[in-house]
Amino acid sequence: MLKSAAIVSAAVIAALSAAGGVMAVDREIGREAVIPMASDGHFWALGHTGAGEIRFLVDTGATRVSLTREDAERLGIALQDDAFTEVVRTPSGEVRAAPVRLDWLAVGPARVEQVHALVFEDGLGASLLGMSYLARLERFRAEGGSLKLSG
Repeated sequence: MLKSAAIVSAAVIAALSAAGGVMAVDREIGREAVIPMASDGHFWALGHTGAGEIRFLVDTGATRVSLTREDAERLGIALQDDAFTEVVRTPSGEVRAAPVRLDWLAVGPARVEQVHALVFEDGLGASLLGMSYLARLERFRAEGGSLKLSG
């Protein structure tokens, strides 16, 4: 049975191979983070948790925040093979994922508590900042070549 937890678009996967460096928050205005568009046309952000920092590709097409297994391990999330109970559809086929919850996740001052996420068993080139984070912000918008996140 397929549980549609997140769908990763072909454009996102293509962007992973073309991505340049990590784009951090360019500036903070009050509770707003401003992330400049990278040369590849995507928004790359540094997310912070209590356990460390993660490089994310901002992906409004991802239902949940999605972590590579390597990023999850760096954050101290150790998963046994039997934890990968969900199946996610990607352009490359179905991939197993483990549901997890992050105590909090912040990009600059835009912080969200108790964020539902998935850890991909394999096949994910970079962690994705998906809607389980973005939809809980006060607002997010692309404007003037930047992505603005308001907490």
